[in-house]
Amino acid sequence: MLNCALVAHLDHQDKRAVREGMRLLASLAHQHQFPVSWSILSTDAKSYSKDLNQYQAEFGDEVMLALDTASLENVDLMQADQIVSLRHKLPPQITAQKERLRKALEGASATVASVKGIKNHILVEALEVAEFSGLYGYDLKDKDAGCPFGFFYPAEDRHNFANQPSRSVVGIPANADLVERVLAETAEELLGLHLLNLDLNQHSHLIFSVDVTRLANLVSSRLDLLADFLEILPQTEQVVCHPLGNLVDAYRASGSITTPTYFLEQPDLDESSFLYYDDACQLAFQWNRIEPVEIYNYTSPPIGSYDGSETTIPQILDFKSSRSRSELRMTIEIESGKAMPYGCAVWGDHVGLGLVETNALAVKWIADQLLLVRANLEYGQNTLDIRLTI
Repeated sequence: MLNCALVAHLDHQDKRAVREGMRLLASLAHQHQFPVSWSILSTDAKSYSKDLNQYQAEFGDEVMLALDTASLENVDLMQADQIVSLRHKLPPQITAQKERLRKALEGASATVASVKGIKNHILVEALEVAEFSGLYGYDLKDKDAGCPFGFFYPAEDRHNFANQPSRSVVGIPANADLVERVLAETAEELLGLHLLNLDLNQHSHLIFSVDVTRLANLVSSRLDLLADFLEILPQTEQVVCHPLGNLVDAYRASGSITTPTYFLEQPDLDESSFLYYDDACQLAFQWNRIEPVEIYNYTSPPIGSYDGSETTIPQILDFKSSRSRSELRMTIEIESGKAMPYGCAVWGDHVGLGLVETNALAVKWIADQLLLVRANLEYGQNTLDIRLTI
């Protein structure tokens, strides 16, 4: 099933617009049994307590604690004394905000935190101490570049890496603005793409975010587009809508290691691309190219690299393929300047063949588009052998 959630941000100074957009979104979502996860600062909890208490009790909504992390911008993580100070101060500060929120909002579990700004591994550690289960709001580009594009367990020493040892707090990227998608008429396209990738993954999530102040300023014709999509979404086959906290709980219950995730983009075009991540790396491939075009290395990143991106990607020295009546053999030779996680994409329809033998870590069929060959390279020349049969 494709697990969907809707996160609404209430942390805005214009309380009139927040209240108007909040009630508008609640009306649209609740009439289609779509629960909302409301992200709110603890200092604003009382202002919206009446509405939020009603939404939790009657519609199964949840409340998330929004954290202002502007102060983290001035923290130098290269300075041991600043790290020690932050480790000492953050957990009680976050715990106090959590209790303030719970006091204002009856029954608010507030197990997921929401951060739009700066994050670091000390923040994730503090959330773990404060008994949070998830951190929503990862930016796939600037602030959190290199992080996986779906649910993951952040590493103990890098908030945007997924390698072990990892934290128990689940990292959740925020990369689907619902209003923006609806206005650009790409919301249904995004939904369809996630549904096409459904069978590839153990966990499939699509988390929409909404700025309620922007919603409050939409003209009626645009609101109709949003209402239409919110009607379609819960009724779509293989789609279930939950509060974000429920999805986090289910992910944590399935294991404590980041789950491999596969995502095929533009699967019907020759310009297809393919994305993959696990607890060691993130890889990006382009159609008809065996080697990845991007590697984010979580286990042995380049020295000084913030996001783990490899500037020198090991290239394919040779690719050999031989076929008999019932068997296909492939040999891939790769030269690497260091030990590192790696993968190859063998494009083409290999449906109907089964794996007999390989020295790779894993071989995964990606629909009828390609085979993903996952490997860990050693320094120097590496040879991968794959034997498939009918």
